Amino acid sequence: MEQGDPNEPLDGTEKQWSELIAHTAKPTGKCYLDVMNYVMKRLDAEDDAKIVHGKLKRIDKNIDHAWVKLGPVVWEPQLDKIVESKQFDKISIVDAEYTREEALLLTARTGSYGPWTAAEVEAMRRAKEGKS
Repeated sequence: MEQGDPNEPLDGTEKQWSELIAHTAKPTGKCYLDVMNYVMKRLDAEDDAKIVHGKLKRIDKNIDHAWVKLGPVVWEPQLDKIVESKQFDKISIVDAEYTREEALLLTARTGSYGPWTAAEVEAMRRAKEGKS
C-alpha cells in the first residue's frame, strides 16, 4: 500500500478508508507507542490535543487502536496521516480520552503505553488530586 505524503490529509474517499482498514487487518501493536512518541515530540503542555484509546470498526471484529485528536483532525499513527475527525469518527469507537499530562502520568505509573485499565486511570487521577 502506498502511503504518500504523511502531511497530506485524507479526503475521506472510499479507497482511502479501505486502505486504512486493510492496513489495520494486521495491526503492528505499535499504535500506543507511536501515539506516545507523537505526544512527547510534537505536543506542548498547552496543546488541547486528546490521546484517544478505542477501536477501529471492522466487519469481522473491532481492533484496539490509539490515535491523537487535534481539534477538527486526527493524527492516525498506522498511516502517519492527518484525517478529518468527522471522517475518522465513522470508522472508530472511542473508549477513553486523555490529556497529554494524563497519558504521560499513566505511562510513567504503569510502565505501559496503553491501553490502561479503569483502575489504573482512577489511581492516576486520585494521585494527581493528592488523594492517594
